[in-house]
Amino acid sequence: MSERGLLLDLGGTAFGSGLERLAVLGEREPAARSVAERCGPLGPQPDPLWDAMLRGEITERAYWQARSAEVGAALGRPDWPITAFMHLLYGLVEDVVRPEVFERARKELGL
Repeated sequence: MSERGLLLDLGGTAFGSGLERLAVLGEREPAARSVAERCGPLGPQPDPLWDAMLRGEITERAYWQARSAEVGAALGRPDWPITAFMHLLYGLVEDVVRPEVFERARKELGL
């Protein structure tokens, strides 16, 4: 019997992107809506930080650090670490992994 495996591209493919997750956070947390409205090209409001990142003026890490600080302040947690922000964005795997990825994995792995 041969071994089987499945290689997945996680960020934005198998998982929703950080920008998609920020939009979901804005729906779930009213205090964070003003930040979520500026989620890169997906938000209804312009996102000058995203544009600065695309121009190479700031790094992606700096972009997410700034968003973390803004969301933290909006939620009354001004000094929270970015890891807490990422945990809030990504939460449970069942909420993040696209359903079609689960189905494809089941099919490919014979589960």
